[in-house]
Amino acid sequence: MTDAEPSGCVNRRPPVSEERTIQAVLEIRRGGPCSLDAFADDIRAVDVRFHGGKCHCEVTVDACGGGPVTKHCSSRICNYCPGIVFSAHECIPRFDRCTDGSFVIRTFAPDTATIADLVDDLRASCRHVRLVRLTDGDGDANLLEDVLEVDVSVLTGKQRAAFERAVEADYYEPTGGKTLVELAEEFDISKSALSQRLSRAEAKLMRQLVDGGGRC
Repeated sequence: MTDAEPSGCVNRRPPVSEERTIQAVLEIRRGGPCSLDAFADDIRAVDVRFHGGKCHCEVTVDACGGGPVTKHCSSRICNYCPGIVFSAHECIPRFDRCTDGSFVIRTFAPDTATIADLVDDLRASCRHVRLVRLTDGDGDANLLEDVLEVDVSVLTGKQRAAFERAVEADYYEPTGGKTLVELAEEFDISKSALSQRLSRAEAKLMRQLVDGGGRC
């Protein structure tokens, strides 16, 4: 230890940092119950940490007859917890909304390849994963819209019709729009069939984006 090194900080190295401009917003229907289900009040904010095989949550809710209250809960990590998948890809999940067995999670990544791999792994452990938004902070561009504009040839006719109608109906907008059930009724197919069709279309567009597909 040198005189410049404080006690207990042997071989301390400066932290490694990288710029992350790719932001993804995903809606995820998890594969089972969650400790967050125990909160009957409206959830305003969620902060989640994983440590020692446990999930630690601080949840801010609108208490009945009062102002916001923050509650803490801990439980063993579920094998279908999407937060663990984010951690495996070195992405930090930010829980923007928790409703009806689903999470809306926002995260930042160094590149679109990381997001594509993340979505693939999430779909392996969760019931349903929908990529709501993919943006590049450097150019303030919506990458999903760019891909739709120039690369729809990779989709089948049915996939293209479903995806374009979903975009037109604001299905991919987190603030609202037509639901999956309403869109399925328009196409006269089941909700699960439309969900699979959209998921396959999203996967094709994501993969083409990662492979460097053209953008105008």
